[in-house]
Amino acid sequence: MASKLSSRLEEIVDLLPLKEGLRVLEIGCGSGAAARAVAKRVPGGKVLGMH
Repeated sequence: MASKLSSRLEEIVDLLPLKEGLRVLEIGCGSGAAARAVAKRVPGGKVLGMH
């Protein structure tokens, strides 16, 4: 499990219109690094990653 997000994925996550309470589905999440980063940015929300 990767502990640090790559700069490419970090740029992508930064561009997402994330807000509190949002529900997110990531299809093809691989190791889940981006899904974990998104989860940190949607307090009270839910993130589901499908490999």
